[in-house]
Parts: sequence; structure tokens; C-alpha cells
Amino acid sequence: MTAPKFETSLILHPHPDEEANLPPTVEVRLNGEPFSELRWNTHGFVGELPRLEGGSHAFGERTIGAYRVEVAASNRRAEEKIAAAMASDERVLAVYETSEPDQLALAVGALEDGQLEFDGPPLRLIGARKAEWEHAVALFGAEQVAPGWFEPMEPAPIRFEAPIEDGPDM
Repeated sequence: MTAPKFETSLILHPHPDEEANLPPTVEVRLNGEPFSELRWNTHGFVGELPRLEGGSHAFGERTIGAYRVEVAASNRRAEEKIAAAMASDERVLAVYETSEPDQLALAVGALEDGQLEFDGPPLRLIGARKAEWEHAVALFGAEQVAPGWFEPMEPAPIRFEAPIEDGPDM
């Protein structure tokens, strides 16, 4: 499988009225696609940058240089985290609803090469936020999500016996 891409970039667009001496707008792109815009406020640019875990993060007024530093750091973290997740032998084998509405319990184990199903008990359960799971599935595909993608957290108690998604062909 090809590694997913998560690359944020900033594109400066000069103000249409060049004689007005107004600051540019800055287009925020994620993987080359428009994501949001940074606009000049009283003392700096304001706007949102994409988060690796999904969604966006709003920053206060900052210089364009501060946004560039944040984008570079975010792109480095994304590259490292995606590489680590792709290198892992473990995958999410089943997903369970929990007593917490915004959390899931993920059954994690390693499949041998060529093995299509996991025929034993899960090696361990980890917790994940639903939004992070959905974002990971969008990036990797359900069968390729590795547990290293998620921030460590204890799973809430499982609400149902049967998984809501089962096996690598989820």
C-alpha cells in the first residue's frame, strides 16, 4: 500500500488593489487542495491549520513566519507518524462501540503475510476517539489502520459484544 499524504502549504495572494498597500491573504492547502484562509487582523494573521488527527486548529494573531514554522513542524510530525504507522505489523482488527459516545475500543493484533482473517482473541484493546478513527480510515483505508496512529488512551467499557466493524475487510 502507498503511504498516505498529509502536507500543508501556505500560498500568499497579494491584495487585488496593489496601490492600496494592504496585506495579502494566505491560502492554506492540504495535499494541494484548498483548506482554509489566513486573514490579516490588527497585529497579525488569523486562521486555521489542518490537524493531523483530523479537523483544524485555530491560532491567535501570528506573523506569517510563525505560521510557516508551525506548518513545517506539522508536516515533519505527519511524515514521521505516517511512516511509523505504515511500518507497524499490527493493525486494527475490530472496532467496538463503548459507553462513551465519542470513543471506540479497537481490537489490535498482527496478521501474518497472506493471512486474511484473525482467528484468535485480540492481543489487546486500545481506546480511540471516533473522529480520529474516521480520519485514520480516510487516510489509510480501514484495513491498513495501525494502532500507533492514535494517542495512547485506555478504552472505555465496551457497550456491545459484537464489533461494529470486523476484520481487515471492514
